[in-house]
This record gives sequence, structure tokens and C-alpha cells, in this order.
Amino acid sequence: MQQFLSEYLVVEDNDDERELIADTLRKSIPKGRVTSVHNCADALDFLHARGAWADRVGALPPALILLDLSIAGLSGFSVLDEIRSGDSGDALTLTPIVMFTDSSAPRDILEGYRLGANSFVVKPMSFPEFRAVVELIGRYWSMQQRSTLQLSTNQRARKIDVCPQLELSARPAWSAA
Repeated sequence: MQQFLSEYLVVEDNDDERELIADTLRKSIPKGRVTSVHNCADALDFLHARGAWADRVGALPPALILLDLSIAGLSGFSVLDEIRSGDSGDALTLTPIVMFTDSSAPRDILEGYRLGANSFVVKPMSFPEFRAVVELIGRYWSMQQRSTLQLSTNQRARKIDVCPQLELSARPAWSAA
């Protein structure tokens, strides 16, 4: 039986992208357990140990949530807002959340950060770049998680990090050159 150090949650409604993201994370973080869901309701049930995920009661929150913005039903913003507006004593509110989406609209990027996303990454269009970016995201946040393991869940400080390993080929129109 393999022992997992941490859990990672992928919230993506596109089946092919969800499987690619989950498979890439599993390969880049071998001691991580990757769970993927296809809608926001399932994500919230997983995070709050409800419904099909009731067996998670008492489990630590994921080490990372990769959250798509455009999902049928609730939007990724709704999930982000619910997580960040939770009880300040709840470790879930400190969970790193990366918005991983097709949208590069400045209003979406600003709203993601306003609601508390730790990072906002626009999905690359090519398969090799897509896989490479997911791998870098996974490795980066896995390193961040390892560096804070000595702190208890209740003492972990919220971090807003920029991933220096990710260099995008195009900058958003609103960013400084």
C-alpha cells in the first residue's frame, strides 16, 4: 500500500483536460494523491466531506486545488469565494488555489486574485506546453507544501506566491512590460 504525503484536487469539467492534468500531477508528484472532479458541486462536497465524500471527515484539506474558471453550474469563482470566506480557523481557507483556465480576460484575472487565488495560470494551447505547465505547478506547490510541513495546520500562514519557473510567452495587456 502506497503512503501519500498529501492530496491534490483538480476541478475541471473537460474530461480530456481533467485526465491530462491528473495524470501529469500523479507523475510529477509521486507521493501525492490526486483526486479529480468534473463540477463545482462535487468539489465542494469533497472539500467539506459531504455526500460521496463523507468518508473524508477529519481529513486534512488538499495541499493544492487546481480550479478551472468556466465550469457548468457554479463557476470556479463561486468555489474560490466559498473556500476563502470560510471560518478563519478552518485550514481549508489556507489551501493554495491555482486558477487554471482558458480565460486571459483581465477582469477574470483581477477577480481571481481579489477572491483569494494564489495564482492564475492561462492554459497553454499546445499539448507539450500544457503538460509542462501542469508539471511545474505541481512541483512548485509540492515544494511549498514540504517547506511548511513543520508548521501545524492551524499555524500555517497564508501564502500568495508567484511561480518564477513559469514564464508565459505573452503577457496580459494590463501587466507591466
